[in-house]
Amino acid sequence: MLLRYLTLTIFFALSTLSGAAQTRAKRHVQQQLNRVASVEPDYHDNADLAAFGEAVGDARIVMLGEQDHGDGATFTAKTRLVKYLHEQKGFNVLAFEGDLFALNQGWEKVAGTPAAQAAFLNSNIYRYWSACQQCDNLLYQYVPQTTSTPHPLHISGFDNQLYSSFSKGHFPQYLHDLLAKNQLDFIKTSTYQQFFRPFVDTLLVSTNFITGKLDLDNQMHGLAIRDKHAKLQRFETCLDTITAQLSPHLSAGSFDRLLLRNLYALAQESAAYTEDHNTTYNVRDAQMADNLDWLVNTKFAGEKIIVWAASSHITKGKASDYLVQGRLPATQQVQIRAELAAIRPMGLVFTGDARNRAQTYILGFTSGSGMSQRTTVRAPTVLPSPSKNSLESWLPADVAYGFIDFKPLQSQQLPPEYFAMKGKGHQIIYANWPNFYDGIFYLRTMTPCLPTSFKPIK
Repeated sequence: MLLRYLTLTIFFALSTLSGAAQTRAKRHVQQQLNRVASVEPDYHDNADLAAFGEAVGDARIVMLGEQDHGDGATFTAKTRLVKYLHEQKGFNVLAFEGDLFALNQGWEKVAGTPAAQAAFLNSNIYRYWSACQQCDNLLYQYVPQTTSTPHPLHISGFDNQLYSSFSKGHFPQYLHDLLAKNQLDFIKTSTYQQFFRPFVDTLLVSTNFITGKLDLDNQMHGLAIRDKHAKLQRFETCLDTITAQLSPHLSAGSFDRLLLRNLYALAQESAAYTEDHNTTYNVRDAQMADNLDWLVNTKFAGEKIIVWAASSHITKGKASDYLVQGRLPATQQVQIRAELAAIRPMGLVFTGDARNRAQTYILGFTSGSGMSQRTTVRAPTVLPSPSKNSLESWLPADVAYGFIDFKPLQSQQLPPEYFAMKGKGHQIIYANWPNFYDGIFYLRTMTPCLPTSFKPIK
């Protein structure tokens, strides 16, 4: 999603890298490549993941990315890594780029039976994953089956977009009960009854209101946008009143206080969407970083957490870590650098805190060729082949899967090195990749998502 808004000249132009930098990166990749025998979730021997386990070390947060939400082979690989981290490294929380309210409040209330938990995950996790057959093993078999073991794998989420069926059905009443229990004066007003409560439903149910699609199709576009913004501003004013009246009743680190901040973010994200995609992206990612920080340091303090999200969200690279072509006009270079600097993904924000950075390992994914297909689209996309001198091309042709730890490159006091890799999306990007990820998982052939075979028991 992010790359759509950047000047793509930076990524596709031929590089003028120094031979020394290329050689150093290429030598590390080839010498430190750890072949992975299989990505099948139930593969019988974990010896091929030992290097990954050693690289993770004592980290208590491991983020697993994905180039695109339609990468079926990556989901299979991530499932195996989740199982490995749970069974061999003591990780007991799996936090999705998913609905904060549903995957915390809802997951805690779902009946503790495998069938009920599988059905809950099917209806409350993004369809990119819950409707993808390559996630069936994780969501509908493994996670529910761990419930009855001494070491269950808990589900959580950190997205401010409250999109799920559970949130649509329960969040408005939950919020009302919270305000009523604390006897807020605001709930007695006509503004609350006639505007605020219905507007909460609008935000949760109407994705068109959030994205602005209805506004863009409206012949009176300008008026529609102004009307939308006016409503959102009024909604934020209501939130100001609620926060002021409710604050004395809430502890600083409470889940309910966090929910209020997520409503603010959802409104601000909605207001920015039609005019400024970067602002929308940053609002969401900043709130996801705040939510993840709460999970890591409050709700699950001391626990070991796996984060499942898009690579574009977990990356921690800065604008200076991209290669901007020196032969481009100076004004264009300045513009490109400004656009890159304007983007602040969740991983960058989250690891900006030294405590979080010290205990986090971020794993990116890349692939050679193949196809990708999200569950929300009708046809697969054929992926571009690797560039002639890229990380993917440096690997032997017979490597089906592999892991490379970037930590040694991060620790070397050497000039930045830029090389090509398809590390965010499937586009070829020149960047100082060790500053984006602590390690990379390679799949030679990407396969698209297939329709899930899971049928909830009614």
